[in-house]
Formats: sequence, C-alpha cells, structure tokens
Amino acid sequence: MQDHRDGECQEKNWKLSDGVVDRSVERGRRRGVVFTGKEGEKRRRKKRGKKWREIARNWEEMVYRKGMREGKGGVLRAGIVLIAGFSAVMLGMMSYSFIYLQRDKSACIVPAMYPSYMRLIEFDKRYTKHADKYNLYLYREKKLGNLHDLYGIPVLFIPGNAGSYKQVRSIASEAANQYSMLQLDPVLSKQYRKNLDFFAVDFNNDFTAFHGQTLLDQVDYSNEAVKYILSLYKKVKKVENVSSEPYIPNSVIVIGHSMGGIVVRVMMTMPNYLSGSINTIITLSTPHLLPPILFDRKMKDIYDSVNKFWSYSYFYKNESNPLNSVSLVSITGGNLDIMVSSDYCDVSSLVPKSHGFTVFSSSIPMVWTGMDHQAILWCDQLRKVIVKSLFDIIDSKSVNQTKPLSSRIRIFKKYYLMSIEDSVENKFLKASLISPFLRRKAVYDIFPSKSRYVLKSFEAKSSGCQRIYFLPISPRNIFNFTTFSLFTDQRVTGTDKDQIKIFLCKLHPSFMTKNSDFRFYQNLTKSDLKMLKCKDSKDDLIRLPSQSNIKKIQTYFFTYLEYTNSQLDDYQFIAVVDRINKNRKVQSKIRPIKFSWNAFRVTLGANRPLVSDINIPGIDNSLFAYKLKMNYFGCDHSFFPPVIKQYISSPYESKYF
Repeated sequence: MQDHRDGECQEKNWKLSDGVVDRSVERGRRRGVVFTGKEGEKRRRKKRGKKWREIARNWEEMVYRKGMREGKGGVLRAGIVLIAGFSAVMLGMMSYSFIYLQRDKSACIVPAMYPSYMRLIEFDKRYTKHADKYNLYLYREKKLGNLHDLYGIPVLFIPGNAGSYKQVRSIASEAANQYSMLQLDPVLSKQYRKNLDFFAVDFNNDFTAFHGQTLLDQVDYSNEAVKYILSLYKKVKKVENVSSEPYIPNSVIVIGHSMGGIVVRVMMTMPNYLSGSINTIITLSTPHLLPPILFDRKMKDIYDSVNKFWSYSYFYKNESNPLNSVSLVSITGGNLDIMVSSDYCDVSSLVPKSHGFTVFSSSIPMVWTGMDHQAILWCDQLRKVIVKSLFDIIDSKSVNQTKPLSSRIRIFKKYYLMSIEDSVENKFLKASLISPFLRRKAVYDIFPSKSRYVLKSFEAKSSGCQRIYFLPISPRNIFNFTTFSLFTDQRVTGTDKDQIKIFLCKLHPSFMTKNSDFRFYQNLTKSDLKMLKCKDSKDDLIRLPSQSNIKKIQTYFFTYLEYTNSQLDDYQFIAVVDRINKNRKVQSKIRPIKFSWNAFRVTLGANRPLVSDINIPGIDNSLFAYKLKMNYFGCDHSFFPPVIKQYISSPYESKYF
C-alpha cells in the first residue's frame, strides 16, 4: 500500500514539474507556465549560456575598444611628451642664449642730481577736461637758478607706459649743469644765451600700452599742455617787460620715452594740435612700428592711423606737408632692452633721411654702450650727448627759437652718427678757408711722396713754437689712391687748446697755373707755404673707444679721419699742426681701405690698410646670431692695439670690440 502511494506521489511530482502553476497576485490572477525538473533545468542552462556568451561578447568588444583607445592614447601621449620635451629644450637654449650669449655689457655711469618739481596748478579744468587725473610740472635743479624764471627754450618730457614725470630729472639736471658751466666762459656765454626749461606731464603711472583710450586721453592732455606752456612765455614777456628778447618761443622740443614717443606722434594728428607747436622730437626706446602688447583693438587702429599719417605726409609739397619742419630722432638701447624690440624703433619707413633717423646707443660717440629700457633715461653718457645736441640747435634769433630743419638734422648727425659709415657726410666742404696755424716761429716739414706716413716723434721745443707736417696729396694718376685716412691717439677736437689740429690746404692760384708738376709741391719755401689757404677738418673728426673701461673712455679715445680722393682733388697738402711739447704718436696712411669679401674667412696681411672694411652681405637678420673669431699676431713695434667695429647702416648701429 505504502509503495503504491509512494509511486503515485512520485508520478504526481513528475507531472507537477511540467504542469501549469497558477500564481496569485494581489489584484487578479495571472497564468504563467513554469517549467520544473529536467526541462526547466535545461532551459535555465541554455538561458544562462546565452547570458554568458553575451557578457563575453560585450567584454571582448569592450576590451577591443579600450585597446584601440589605449593605442591611440599612447601615440597621443607620446607625441605630447615629445613636443613638451622639445619645447623645454628650446626654451632652455633660448634662456641660455638670452642670459649668456649675444648680450651687451651695460657700462652706463649713474649720475648725481638734485631735483625739484613745481606743479603748475593754474593748468586746470579751464584748459583741459583731464585736469582731475593728470598734472603738469616744471623741473628745476636745486641751487641753480630761480624756480620761476622762464627765459629759456621749453622742453616737454612725456613718460611711457606706467612711467613717472620724475624720470625727466636726469636729462634736465644735466642741462642745468651744462648751462651753468657755459655761462662761466665769456665767449660761450654769448653763443648759448638761453637755457632749457624742462616740463613734464604726470599721467599717474597709467598703463598706456594696454588701453587705446588711455593713450588718446594723454594725447589730448599733452596738446593742451603745449598750448599752456607757450602761453607762459607770453605772460612772462608781458609782465617782466623783457624787451631785449626779440622773439618768444612758439614751438616746444619734445622728448618721449617708450609709449611717450607714440603720444607725441599722435598729438600731431589730433584736431586740438596747435600747428607748428612741435618741431623737434627725440624718442627713447619707443616702439614706432608696432605696439609692444596688443590687448586692445583700438590700439592697433591708432598705430595704423598715425603711421599712415606720417608716411603719407611726405608725399605732399612743403606747403601742404604738416610735418615739413619736424625732425625725429629715435634712439634705441639694443639687445639690453627686453621690453621693446629694437626693430620696432626703426623710423626709416615713416620719415625720410632729411627729417630723421634711428640710432643705437652703442653707435653714439662717447656713449658706445647698450642700455636697458630704464637706463636709457638716466645713463650719464647718453644724457650728456642729448643735452649738448639740444643746446646746439637753439637759435634765439629765430622765430621758432630753433635752427632750420636741415641744420638740426646736421647737428643731430654730428652728435649721434659721427662714425665711419658712408652714410655720414663730410662737412669740410662748407668750411671757410683760413690760415690760423702759420706762426712766426713755426717749424715746417714737407714729407716725401709715398703712400704711408708714421709720425711718432712730436717735439715742439716750447709752448710758443709749433711744428707743422705737410703731407703732399699726390694726384690719382701717380699712386691711384682712393682714400686718405688718419688714425691717432691724440686729442683732436677742433678747439684752440687741442694738442693737434688737422687742415686741408691748397696753394695760391698763381702757383697752380705756373707749376703743375707734383714735384714742385715738395720744394716750396716757407714764404710759399704762408700763402696756403686751408680748411679745418674739426667737423669731420671721428672718435673711437680706446679702453674697455667706460670711465677711461671719456678721457682716452682714438681719433679717426677719412676723405675720398674726389673730396681731395682741389687740395695739395694735408697739414698736421703739432702743439705738443713732449713725445706723442700719430699714425696716418694713404691707401685703399674698403674691401668687399664674399667669404667668411678673411686674412689681412702685414701690409694691410689702416682700416679694412669687410662687407658680409645677407647676415643682417636679427633672428640669427653669428660668432666672430679673430686671430691676431702682434709685433713688438705696433703702435695701436686692433679695434674691431661691427656696424650696419640702416638703422645706424655700431659696436666696438
């Protein structure tokens, strides 16, 4: 009975495993088929297999995609690492080159000054709407003159980006000191009767380079400041009754530093500019071509507009050109200036050579050193040259109180460009004929005709006696020379106290008509030599540095002189006048000196000219640096150590080694 029941139960269980089971739900009933037993297990295994295969397939897909991404990411990461490494190496090389290579050594002397500033409070809102944020100051050196005297020539200083009006003190102090020294000389005091009155605008250290509207506000204020400064001189003449002065200033000399130079040039394009109120501009490290930082579109528009105005103005005739009488000198400090690139300071594309030029501070005689962006304002050597040039362009008898444009450019070239470059013209052609050196007790020597002269034994017996060496200039058909050049370590500056003076002399016309033989020139008597008419070469003397110590350069320097054969055609002698009473050395020579070489390796033999000009074209790109190596084989009887000068003509840059 029991076994039968058990079998019956087993049969029921088997049937139940494949049966239909009703599942109750909370709301209503739902019929579903549930397989149990072997069939259910089989179906479950099949279902699990599908899941695992799907999971495996998804996993493989994911791994494949991840691998692809990792492969691409690896290449990308490798590229980034390579670029970063290359950039780091290049940055390191540039930093090393910037710090240690192709960097000039600053040799500026720090000056001493005693500044005082007087704020012109009357220049208020009645004159300009910017009186609340900007101010105008008058500079005076302490212990030198009255603060309130205005009998000189006005000079306006405009600072640059975040600059201060107090930066005027260096140049203004030197002007006050030079003027006080000139007044001690009875002769020079008559020639330099007027001082320089320095004014400075205070822009409250505004960031001019970042914002175009700020620059325009400064331009508007500066134009009104110029009008106010000129009105002060009219008031002084009326109140003080200065009848001895025929004219009062109607123009201002402007000195601009950095962006201050752009302010000056923009001033002349604005409606409130007083025509003719600015005729001389000197800029120091001013980016004339491009803005140093371009964060404002308006700044770019200002640059485009002012450069177009300046470059197009010279296409008009003199009467229609608003810049006809304006001179512009741009001075840059070279590679020591890391704020403004020297290429941006070039004005050759903006003004013709007759109206201005660009010069590196290392090219300026008696300066000969590079300067950083701030040192160009206070460098003692440069400020002396700037002040001397400003005093020389003053003409108190002129309506403008300054000399004409051609004279101003000639004076600026004399102080800033007097060097060996061909672009600097000789001045002796305009000099008058004189005979100042023929004293009664003078001793004369006429040298034989040859291509080289070495004068090394100057022995004037007493201070009242002088010795004159006549170097005959042979016709070109005898020696076929191209250039006369003279080099000496003596002081030859053109004054009466000089140790040596150099003249170009010609015979009386009667001698020239009767005797055309060159040998006749060598047999002239003392009475014949007294008939000579000569021109002083003092305006063509070129100074070259002789010491590496900048403090010694101011006292000890070489003097160089050069003339071409065409310039000497009308002269028969070069006279070297000795006023020394002890042994000295002078070396001179008549030989071709200019050579053009296409190779980088050049050998100069023992019979080389006094000066060799080696021209290497195609290396004037500022993006590349070149190394010069010189092998010098000296001798015991050499007179001078070698001097190497590196120069380019546009813009004017020179360096001495």
